[in-house]
Amino acid sequence: MDWSIVIVGVGCFVAAFVNAAFATGGVFIVLATLTAIFPPSVAIPLMGPASAGSLVGRIWLFWQDINWRISVLFSLGATVGVVAGISVFFAMPENALRVGLAVLLLFMIWFPPSLWLGERRIPILGVGVVHVFIATSLGLGGLLQAVLINTRITKAALTGTLALCMLVADGLKVFGYGALGFDYRAYIPHLIVATLVGFAGAWAGKRVAHRISERMFRLVFKSIVTLLALRLMAQALTSWLSA
Repeated sequence: MDWSIVIVGVGCFVAAFVNAAFATGGVFIVLATLTAIFPPSVAIPLMGPASAGSLVGRIWLFWQDINWRISVLFSLGATVGVVAGISVFFAMPENALRVGLAVLLLFMIWFPPSLWLGERRIPILGVGVVHVFIATSLGLGGLLQAVLINTRITKAALTGTLALCMLVADGLKVFGYGALGFDYRAYIPHLIVATLVGFAGAWAGKRVAHRISERMFRLVFKSIVTLLALRLMAQALTSWLSA
């Protein structure tokens, strides 16, 4: 038995469940799962297709709540961000990717966006450019989630809108990685399992959304992301010291 496929399946199910229940957070679990098995140069291109089942499931479950203005503007910006991000990704060494991911994770967790967003009007087009540039080059965007989570958008609208925006961004990233030489064929079994469990996780998450303590979720969420960031930094440090 290929245990890497089992690990991907469990991680993607939990990620889809968390995303459907809380609108965001699952991306960190997918990243943690993939980086536990693969190096960042493989894990980052796989994040998009590994999340496809969860994203499509949430779009279907929350279709009537999607904010189309945000989705369209973000998608337009994403087309610019992915082009710039792809060139940076393929030019960066793996240890730089590890450190970049770690710093980004810690920043997004411990520096609330309310400190820098305030009451300003959100430039969704620009957010799309920056979010996808970061997500393409480092594997994790987080900017759109961080911006929208502090607005008055409803939880259902946030869940559906984020899913649609991320699906568009992931599609662009997959095309970009593939065009520049990344071969997805070796990981087809992992992606098939991730897609199937993604649908199941999204369905389950929507049905228990009101039964999970928000306080407990945030505590666990921050703990997981912090541990992941420290692990990535430790990996980079170990590699540098052994070089």
